[in-house]
Amino acid sequence: MSKVIRDSSNLDTVITPFVDAANSKNWKHALNILYLNGAVLEIPEATSTPCLVSQVGTAEATDNSLDLLASRSQTRLMPLIIDIAKLFIPRLLSSSREIGHAKLEATSVDQSVGELSKIAIDMSPELEKLRSLGPKLFLRGAFSISDLIVASLFKTITEIRNGQTSCGIKEADYERMVEALSRLDVVEPILQISVCSKCANYQFTVSTCPAVRLACPKCGENWTTQTVYMFKGQLSKIKAENQDLPLFISGYLKHKTSFTMIFGETRIYPNAQIETQTPAGKETVEVDVYIPDFHIGIECKSYTNPETVMTKDRLHGMAGDIVENHVKKYAIAGIEHIFIITNLPENQGQKLEKAISSLLENQNVKLETIRVIPGRIEALLQFLNGLAETITQRTKLVNNSEPETDEIQEINESR
Repeated sequence: MSKVIRDSSNLDTVITPFVDAANSKNWKHALNILYLNGAVLEIPEATSTPCLVSQVGTAEATDNSLDLLASRSQTRLMPLIIDIAKLFIPRLLSSSREIGHAKLEATSVDQSVGELSKIAIDMSPELEKLRSLGPKLFLRGAFSISDLIVASLFKTITEIRNGQTSCGIKEADYERMVEALSRLDVVEPILQISVCSKCANYQFTVSTCPAVRLACPKCGENWTTQTVYMFKGQLSKIKAENQDLPLFISGYLKHKTSFTMIFGETRIYPNAQIETQTPAGKETVEVDVYIPDFHIGIECKSYTNPETVMTKDRLHGMAGDIVENHVKKYAIAGIEHIFIITNLPENQGQKLEKAISSLLENQNVKLETIRVIPGRIEALLQFLNGLAETITQRTKLVNNSEPETDEIQEINESR
């Protein structure tokens, strides 16, 4: 007997904008975000802070300007560093020399502290002078430092964007997705950088509502603009942990089967932890989406590089991971129908399904259903609509009864 001891149903409302998009005619492209692994979106890496980067113009066109900005900042910063060094080094050397001539043997902590105190006292005039000159030095270095920051940050953001757009989504579709997510109010801009390829002018804005300017105000040339978007509220953590796809599937199925509430509750649990009794004792199984009344488990696999060539080694590795770490555990929890949602292209998804089926057959693992859904929004929604229809029809007939195998089979044959 299995029971749910924990799940993420309390986060259903956070994912509502994605369900809205799925039910629309013209907003489904926003759902492409569900197929991007949270690790690919991190800025910087290993921070669990996902972002998206929108771009107008081409980054390659700014290479010469960025090179000039970096070079110019280094050239202008050097005299400033030398001026600051001139304030301290002579006095520091003099104080050190005096201590050395005194031939003090630093055999105790008190003696060491005394020497450091003397150096600090000797440096007081220079520190006071630096304090009075501080604003002027800051103004001298401010523009040079900003040149360096813009050049470095622009290159970093470009690398992040290139990494995201190389994960199975075209640049045009990526831009449409970011725009849709912004209009759905699930992401917001936090900073924007524009660089002119002609005159090396730039604009660096930190704002949740940056002004949009297509051309450089200095020379009138169309410039390249990058805008970094962050996920709002709890969505940032949800995306970083790749919980968004299971939550969407759960929320969408609950919406599509809401009519069945008249006849009886349909239990659908996202990110469920199931406690099940085995001959060896109690075991906890994690299921991305669990539908206990129909013995259905849905596993979500968003790979960081879904477009990578499907070699035999990669295929066997992926199939082995899914079978050992998920399918077998699902089976222990009494799940008979397993669906694997991936971000893989259709041909790779088919290969993976065959490899998993073959591995299960070789290991004599019996299931009613094992199926891999490829990384296309249309394919995902078609599958979910078919599953929701089966749940609705079955619930109408018998309240809280188990579905017949052939009803689930209809979903498999509708692909």
